[in-house]
Amino acid sequence: MSWMAPMDDGGSPVVDYVVERLVDTGWEVVDDGTSAVTAASVKGLVNGTLESLRVAAVTVVGRGPVSNTVSITPGRPTPPTDLGAERGDGSVTLIWKPPVYDGGSVVISHRIEYSVDDGATWDDVVVEVGAATSVTIDGLRNGVLHWFRVSVLTELGISQTRSVQVLPAGLPGVADGLVAFEEYESLVFTWNRPGDGGSPITAVHLYLRQVGSVEWKSFTAGSLTTTARIGGLVSGGEYEVRGAMENTVGYGPVSPIVQVVAG
Repeated sequence: MSWMAPMDDGGSPVVDYVVERLVDTGWEVVDDGTSAVTAASVKGLVNGTLESLRVAAVTVVGRGPVSNTVSITPGRPTPPTDLGAERGDGSVTLIWKPPVYDGGSVVISHRIEYSVDDGATWDDVVVEVGAATSVTIDGLRNGVLHWFRVSVLTELGISQTRSVQVLPAGLPGVADGLVAFEEYESLVFTWNRPGDGGSPITAVHLYLRQVGSVEWKSFTAGSLTTTARIGGLVSGGEYEVRGAMENTVGYGPVSPIVQVVAG
């Protein structure tokens, strides 16, 4: 354990630090010799048992007040840090950093668990992680909120968990059933809503061009609509149209081209 020297030494240099350990009968002084070094190695602790420690500075005048109490479980690592999740199409990649404290034993593996009922129940993810700090998990259901938690394993014990939530999602499907109806100098389009890939559709994009033209003009319709009207067209002109859906992941595939003559 380590600490910072007191901001005020009372006018007399610190000559020692007294480390105390909480036992059944109260606070007991740890026999670590005499030293003004702001760190100490406390031995004889019981692995897997919560220990409480505190420190007091000593000068030639006497002993100062004790510090705040710190508690730690020797032999048990702390949880991984900075756990994050990157969602994919039916998958998630979990990324984390090593624990602040490994309990005096190197990390040999990690336990990954998941829940799809807001943490009411948890199941193990069958995946080999080892000492790595990332893992990709496939076979998830798009649009379903998943909770994941990660714990660190050493030869001496297993840490508490660190949790993160993620909503797997993919691109929306293709808009099928695209149909065009002619009106005067305009066209009316209808289509069927495809699957949203697990993320709500945010916009519908229609692409229109006159037959023989290379450039497509883009029009955007509302996310919930299944019909749109495009005006200002050449009466009797032949046009090609196609559509694509967009969600928070990106643009879905473009639908097959439909040809129609403007009224």
